[in-house]
Amino acid sequence: MSKFVSQKAIKKVNKVFLALTKQPKKFNMSYWATAVKDYKLLPILIRENVARGYFGKARELKALKNQAPPCGTIACLAGQALITLGKMQPTVDNDKAVYSFNHLSVPEEAAKLLGISEDAADKLFFPDYWPRKFRYALKKQKAGTKGYLNVAKRRFAHLVKTGQ
Repeated sequence: MSKFVSQKAIKKVNKVFLALTKQPKKFNMSYWATAVKDYKLLPILIRENVARGYFGKARELKALKNQAPPCGTIACLAGQALITLGKMQPTVDNDKAVYSFNHLSVPEEAAKLLGISEDAADKLFFPDYWPRKFRYALKKQKAGTKGYLNVAKRRFAHLVKTGQ
């Protein structure tokens, strides 16, 4: 029993981790969520965003291209919680489920859905607030891999145990 995170919240987060274990390529703590309906368009979209000076968006699209998740979407733990727990419904295009997060405050909605405090959400959803050993461990792993996901799992277990 944790005095920092409720059992109900622990079960919900573990459900998200279980889903990600099956498809770790969907997981990237650097982005709330980014999606593309057609992978063939990625090089064009990246070039267009660079040309317009939207370097952050270009980085997101490159991450999506590199991870190549089967659903066409990458997202952080908060975004994945919204998807896995049914808050977000996908649109289907070219036989791929694509999620759009444009109208949501992803961390706030995920915190509500999980039933965790704002403080716990900050400590869980923002790697900058993670203890140093987890921040560095995450940086050493490649996003979209089981190793990357395992760091996030260990970080959550630490939060449950210590509140930090």
